[in-house]
Amino acid sequence: ALPISLTKSFTGIMLGAAVNQKAGGVALSDHPAPWIAFAGNPNAVAPDPIDTTCPKQTATPLPESHFGTVKEMTLEEIGTHTSGIPYTPPPPDGSAIQRQCYSGQELVNYIEGGNFPKPPAPWVYSNIGFGFLGYVLQGVYEKATHKSVLWYDLARKQIIVPLHMKHTFDLNVPKKDLSEYAQPYYFSASSQALPAIHWTWDPYPAAGVLRSTAIDMTQYLKLALRVGGPRNLIEAAATAEKNYTAGEDGLGQGLAWQYVPLYPANASSPPPPQVIWKDGGTAGCTTWIGVIEI
Repeated sequence: ALPISLTKSFTGIMLGAAVNQKAGGVALSDHPAPWIAFAGNPNAVAPDPIDTTCPKQTATPLPESHFGTVKEMTLEEIGTHTSGIPYTPPPPDGSAIQRQCYSGQELVNYIEGGNFPKPPAPWVYSNIGFGFLGYVLQGVYEKATHKSVLWYDLARKQIIVPLHMKHTFDLNVPKKDLSEYAQPYYFSASSQALPAIHWTWDPYPAAGVLRSTAIDMTQYLKLALRVGGPRNLIEAAATAEKNYTAGEDGLGQGLAWQYVPLYPANASSPPPPQVIWKDGGTAGCTTWIGVIEI
């Protein structure tokens, strides 16, 4: 199993945990800029068979005088895709080959310096917005603990280890576990099935870096159902799965988690229950997780 963009649901639960615990004093109504910290990137080296022709870029933090609409958006708006942050960064684009041409600091600088639609903005699914949230969480826990911490280490401490997900990793899957991970394929223009390379998500791991197995994801599903896991983690899942943007059409958005009615509403049927779900996809792979709200 490849959670890929299901990784965002982990980030949403981690944000929910931080808010519930008031870690560092954080709240969903906060602006992100004061929380940003860049403490390095654990996935700086792309795994084989990725090959690039671009050099790894470096950058220094952007002065606050150059900040754009980041000063107006909130953590809740980023978590619900209503911050105005776009789907992908500018060239080099988010393709499998070019994704790692960014450094994390460059991505942070792009978002902090961007003049995006004024929030709350129309809903636009944002990969880089959730990558940005990963750096926000690093800053939150750096303030709370006075220690530098990486998003993946937070994910392991807060979710992966407590749920006993023993085969869930970032890109650096141990060699002994590689046999458990599927080789994705795609169809060429001539309809030939070809092996697909794994996307690397270098500058924004919080958006899609996790790799897992079906057994591990069953443990995670129990958490999403709020029937398994430590109490504080179940409470964090409840915060993440809350519908923050409920509309009359039944659609809505939690912190990464999305809402859709199980079936169209009509006068002859009971009101439809809500499906709380998250999907994902990279070259050759698709994933989906969902629960029905009763």
